[in-house]
Amino acid sequence: MIEVDIKKKIKKYLQNIEDDLIKSNTSLSAFNLLNEFEIIKHSPGIEEYGLLMAYEEITINQSDFDFIIFDMPPTALTLKIFSLPTISALWLNKLIDLRERIKKKKEIVSRMKIGNTEIEKDKILDKLYKQKNKYQIIEEVFKDKSRTKINLVVNPEKLSINEGLNIIKEFENYKISINNILVNKSVIRQKQLQEFKDFTQINFPTTKSKLIGISSLEKFINEMDDL
Repeated sequence: MIEVDIKKKIKKYLQNIEDDLIKSNTSLSAFNLLNEFEIIKHSPGIEEYGLLMAYEEITINQSDFDFIIFDMPPTALTLKIFSLPTISALWLNKLIDLRERIKKKKEIVSRMKIGNTEIEKDKILDKLYKQKNKYQIIEEVFKDKSRTKINLVVNPEKLSINEGLNIIKEFENYKISINNILVNKSVIRQKQLQEFKDFTQINFPTTKSKLIGISSLEKFINEMDDL
């Protein structure tokens, strides 16, 4: 089991931004985002990007496993994480278009000044294309039913059920499918929740003991089979 250190991931994300800025503009050599980390870490979107970076690293480093299970953070943050690759790709398309126009103007000026027909590779444009490709790959994985299975956990309570229905609608906007509804804290032999009748529902009754360790989980599964 791996617990994501979000503070560490945000620092790494900011470090990557800083490195890219310095590489693209040497006059920014004294630039240091990490000096203002305690303030910048609260910027909108930073936490989502940090968690998306963690997702990417885990899927790469743990690629030998048949399955990788992610226990997602609270609803609002989870929805932002799933939408982030799509939104990022849209923004990068705009930035790529803008950079392509800048590049063409630079080429015209270069030819006028020195008659040069070979222009140095645009490092910023190259970085934008790489970023776009990365987010498109993550987006494709999220949408691929054969690679990503999403289980929505709800409690048999009105507030939790309504939140679950809103999550399903949001995921439909992202063209991401929910696979199963896991009904937590259900009573024994509880009937299916009609609000989720179009989904496979699995009931998990409340346990008397904490589900910590393999033996506790095995005992719980055996008890479920006996119901």
